[in-house]
Amino acid sequence: TSTKAWSLPIKRPPLHPKDSIENWVAVRIDSENTDATKAIRKAFNSGSSSIYFPHGIYSVSENIFIPPSVQRIIGMGSTINAVKERPEKLSREKGFFRSQSGGLPLIIEHLAFDSSWLGDQVGFESSGKRTVVLRDVVGAGVTTLKRTATGGEAFLENTCCGLFDFAGSNGVWIRQLNSEGWGTRITNNGAPLWILGIKTEGNCTILENKNNAITEILGGLLYMVQVPNKSIPAFRNSNSKLLVSYAEEAFNPKATYATHVLSNKNGIESKITAANLPKRNAARMIPQLVSE
Repeated sequence: TSTKAWSLPIKRPPLHPKDSIENWVAVRIDSENTDATKAIRKAFNSGSSSIYFPHGIYSVSENIFIPPSVQRIIGMGSTINAVKERPEKLSREKGFFRSQSGGLPLIIEHLAFDSSWLGDQVGFESSGKRTVVLRDVVGAGVTTLKRTATGGEAFLENTCCGLFDFAGSNGVWIRQLNSEGWGTRITNNGAPLWILGIKTEGNCTILENKNNAITEILGGLLYMVQVPNKSIPAFRNSNSKLLVSYAEEAFNPKATYATHVLSNKNGIESKITAANLPKRNAARMIPQLVSE
């Protein structure tokens, strides 16, 4: 444990655009069995800054660009997924929705990206300079947000369930994140990443921190659920800085992390193990842990 000071700056997300609800444009489809790609593009290209999806399921056959004119997407609890007969042109490595431009911030809220049990898929991809905000967004079976090295600042609030992939030097600020499943839940490739409140569920590595990334996690709950492969570390940290505080939960005394941090600095590997950390019944309580 440590008493090292938290160092990353704390920023709040940008505000909504000040447009009247009378100027919002809806995405209109005949039925949930319809390919919604053209209808979504029509709404996005309408010139309105706010686009909304009347509650429903919207299936797409292509990856869709979001133009700079769109500043706010209101999902109203709707879901974006792939059409049943998925065409090859719908790339899994690119987002269902893509932001490649600069301009005013883009806010996406109350929307789900779903590819459950249908193979890998990126939900939203940010590769342009504009700031993006995901609020009350669900990712099911997807990488919820893929921010490439050229992407702008990113903010996430009350976001659930998917994977996350951050690259580049612009900041990422997350408040209240729930990521459930296996594998590595968050990949941070060189970014300053600040998280206030994280919960994970499943036999997973919460974060891979690499290439001079800086990650600070203030408060978390790690719950493995089932007895794991003991080689799975809670965190991986390679030539980067990691500062975290969290609690581990276990209803099965064997369903705990043996290795909490697996570090690699200039080719030299080291571990912070459960044996070195304060006990919380069968699990561990970590007031502050540092790896750099």
